[in-house]
Amino acid sequence: MYNSDASVDVAKAIQPRSPAKIATSALILFFGLGLLAFLVFNPRFEWDIVGKYLFSTTVLQGLKTTVVLTALAMVIGVVIGTIMALLLLSDFRPGRWLASVYLWAFRATPPLIQLIFWYNLAYLVPSIPIGIPFMEPIWVLDANTYITPFVAAMLGLGLVEGAYMTEIVRAGLQSVDKSQHDAAKAIGMVPRQSFFRIILPQAMRFILPPAGNQVISMAKSDLTCQRDRDEGSVAFCAADLQPNVRGHSAAVGGCDLVFGAGHYVDVLPETYRASLLTRLQPNPYLS
Repeated sequence: MYNSDASVDVAKAIQPRSPAKIATSALILFFGLGLLAFLVFNPRFEWDIVGKYLFSTTVLQGLKTTVVLTALAMVIGVVIGTIMALLLLSDFRPGRWLASVYLWAFRATPPLIQLIFWYNLAYLVPSIPIGIPFMEPIWVLDANTYITPFVAAMLGLGLVEGAYMTEIVRAGLQSVDKSQHDAAKAIGMVPRQSFFRIILPQAMRFILPPAGNQVISMAKSDLTCQRDRDEGSVAFCAADLQPNVRGHSAAVGGCDLVFGAGHYVDVLPETYRASLLTRLQPNPYLS
């Protein structure tokens, strides 16, 4: 029978829990406890050995190299990706052809193949001439001197990242409604002003999340770089890829680095959105 008691607030009514949700929660808890017990009580992990070598000089040097290599490769990728995205969206046909060939070449080739190519560039090009083509070069650079293992890794990873960032930036720019372009032209903005003040800030909401994922992928891609025995570590977990205690500690540290970066990737888009809204000023042309 319908209860007409006015003192009952139906807005505060609690929906009964579904038996399926209760069973799923219990199952997740069961597997979570099992995984935790496996990680903590399995003696083969040798956590005391991991803790001993986790902050060793070799591992920390590898961590430093990985962070630097990730940052430099991402800067190269973002710069190249932005330029190529603008060429793809432009009316300049040779520029579109160039960007399309670049995308086809660097997305179709495995990163490891490109790293091997750049590392062995001195075999194909012993000297790098700089000057006007078909004339006497102004400078001649020794490839072995300038294309070090670190530079080879930076070029290989940066050029690969540029191809993926091209599509990310292009998708972000195309997500901005065409009316925004028309509004910028209506108030007298030149293309450069409208791009940096109107289009790019709105596109960043869609560019940042996948770009953050690319940073994490880049940190993991650095692990494919082997170290040079004479020059030291080129990548973090590659400090020593042999199944020993240093490699074990490096792997744990690499996971910590990637997991920590993943947290900031989740927070960054909302932080940028909040700061963008606070920085937006009323438009005097629309008041």
